[in-house]
Amino acid sequence: PEELRNENNSLIYCSISGFGHDSAETNQRAYDSTIQAMSGLMNLTGFKGDGPVKLGPSVMDVLPGFVSATAIITALYERKSTGEGQHIDISMQDCAAWMLQSRLPFSNEPTNHGPSRSPEALAGVFETETDWVTISVQDEESCERLKTNIQNTDPAIDWGNSDDAVENVVAEWAVQRPTQEVIK
Repeated sequence: PEELRNENNSLIYCSISGFGHDSAETNQRAYDSTIQAMSGLMNLTGFKGDGPVKLGPSVMDVLPGFVSATAIITALYERKSTGEGQHIDISMQDCAAWMLQSRLPFSNEPTNHGPSRSPEALAGVFETETDWVTISVQDEESCERLKTNIQNTDPAIDWGNSDDAVENVVAEWAVQRPTQEVIK
């Protein structure tokens, strides 16, 4: 990119690599599963007590393309006002860091959060009497609506946190009802 930009300073050059061009892992091969594993992403899914689980879609193969497209558009906008291009260096590992920003620093220790929740909020898949549904409680209003609908008044349940107690109450409630009732 430097040689090309010497010839044409307005050139916008975008590189996508596994680990960036200035890291200790620069020459290491990177695939979607490699980045999912090394970043800790695989430790955020699966079931308690089981090993790490790869996300089904190849998110770490796709996400850097979207990030690059955004960076290129931004560089085009900047070039319009400055006349200068730039070298954009996107790494799959950096994209994983962005995805996991609330979980940094990276760790290969299992989080013990099942697929139904994260530590911040209830957001997961629950079995109903007839099928499966997703239930997300991301704010106070949603939390109050869920409490009201479930009619659980146990003072030991901290509805503001997604923990085993909350997940168990929701799971027990949902599995006793048809899907359409749970959705309603």
